Amino acid sequence: MKPLWWQQQSLEVLEPKTPHEGELIPLVFGFERCSSRKKKIVYDKARYTLHFVLDGSGFLENQEVKAGSIFLLRPHCRLSYYPSFLHPWVYLWVEFVGSKALALFEQMGWRENEVIHQGMSMEGIISIFDLAFSDQARFHSAEALSLSLEGRLRSLLSFLWDEKEEQSYPFLSATKRTAYEAKDELISHCSDSDLSIEEMAKKYGYNPAYFSRLFRHEIGISPAGFLTKVRLEKAMTLLRDDTLTIRQISSACGYRNPFAFSREFKKANGVSPLEFRRQNPFHKTN
Repeated sequence: MKPLWWQQQSLEVLEPKTPHEGELIPLVFGFERCSSRKKKIVYDKARYTLHFVLDGSGFLENQEVKAGSIFLLRPHCRLSYYPSFLHPWVYLWVEFVGSKALALFEQMGWRENEVIHQGMSMEGIISIFDLAFSDQARFHSAEALSLSLEGRLRSLLSFLWDEKEEQSYPFLSATKRTAYEAKDELISHCSDSDLSIEEMAKKYGYNPAYFSRLFRHEIGISPAGFLTKVRLEKAMTLLRDDTLTIRQISSACGYRNPFAFSREFKKANGVSPLEFRRQNPFHKTN
């Protein structure tokens, strides 16, 4: 059963009023169901932020981030993130500071400003946030609430520590694992114009025809069709940024030829990339 805040259509934020000195100090616990028109955010806060993507997808710079993913932003990293156009993300986030944070992340092997996990279950994380939001009603003292939320943050990081060495799909059959790993690879490398389904099949030890059948059976679409879908969904989001040219967008989506990109886009969406841009304006913010 989903917690009450899951039904919220707008921002839900829990912010301790009197954060105290300590090794790990939570500043904000938040939940947001984003609109496809939500502005691009350029992160420049003097704090750490962990985002937990529950549903939909978005972009961290040009990397697509899907449901089941976690990404870490470090202080003043100046990276941008924003929701996808078709399936804007729903996420939880926690902001914090503290002398122990940097050493902790280095021990956990989390590199700077990266997607840490993909494809993981969010149930444990949702439970911890549910407890954090429930603390508002339980504690009448701001100091007590702040101390309790520090415990929630530690529980959250402890949970992630336990998960850090788990494989994305540890309990799936070999064929399912192959299909889902290939799916993640297609998403992560969709900008690469040299990405080859034939080479991917060889990497997993299958001939291309069998690999395509295996992928279609598990995912419901051929690998080539899935790659096109991912590229065009990414294009729909990037087209809303009018500082990017069609050539730049086609290249960012793995197309060498912008004319081929335009034909593919119009075939799939019924309008040209330029017409789509006119219909779906997007305003950035700094």
